[in-house]
Amino acid sequence: MENRPKELEEQYILALHGYLSGAGEYALKQAYDLGRLAIKSGLGVVGMGEIHKNAMIFLAHTAPNPQAYIRQSLAAEEFFSECLAPFEMVHRGFVEKNLALEKLTETLEEQVNKRTAQLKTSSKKLKKAFQQIVETVTKLGEIRDPYTSGHERAVSALARAIARNLSLTKAQIEGLHVATLLHDIGKIAVPIEILAKPGRINELELKLIKTHPQVGYNILKNIDFPWPIKEIVLQSHEKINGSGYPRGLIGKEIMEEAKILVVAE
Repeated sequence: MENRPKELEEQYILALHGYLSGAGEYALKQAYDLGRLAIKSGLGVVGMGEIHKNAMIFLAHTAPNPQAYIRQSLAAEEFFSECLAPFEMVHRGFVEKNLALEKLTETLEEQVNKRTAQLKTSSKKLKKAFQQIVETVTKLGEIRDPYTSGHERAVSALARAIARNLSLTKAQIEGLHVATLLHDIGKIAVPIEILAKPGRINELELKLIKTHPQVGYNILKNIDFPWPIKEIVLQSHEKINGSGYPRGLIGKEIMEEAKILVVAE
């Protein structure tokens, strides 16, 4: 197949020369068929143009005189325009379609990039709004129990520092931050008189306080967080020796984030 273009060129030149030498329409049809074959063989219009240029050079060398060369050149140009123009038009059509496709692709890429930027902006806004909601809930708890004002934020800062030191992932640290801010949300079910009681609390009051992790879990369980917030909240007062609450979990039964939260608190 490497010699195919050269063979086509030689056959095309001979057919064109035969036509110009008086061989008639047969030679013209033969050259035309060779052009079609070249296109089908993948040589393309550009390749045929190169062959035609070589044919013109051949005719220039075989012309007996300048006048004959001019006649041959004009006839060859007419042949080229008549026989190869359809292929050039097809080729041009492909080029135009490719250009249109490239333009469409660029437009689509531009639209995708624009939409991606909009989604990133929306995501940042949603994340910021979510953070503000969590902080608002935390402040509501502080208003109800002023003795713990700033407690959750301080615990969160310490818990994140511990988590970074233990090489937890960014997602784990983000989840731990949110869980820490919400871990005492269940205290909303505990009477303020008990939470703010200045003296020692009795056994019944202690049992009521120990229900707040479960209450917090129940409040958060229907929220689709991207982190295991409700599970961390539920385990936020468990201890590795089993003395915590509400379920008395031990060791590996407790999530790593919950362990860090307990230590930080």
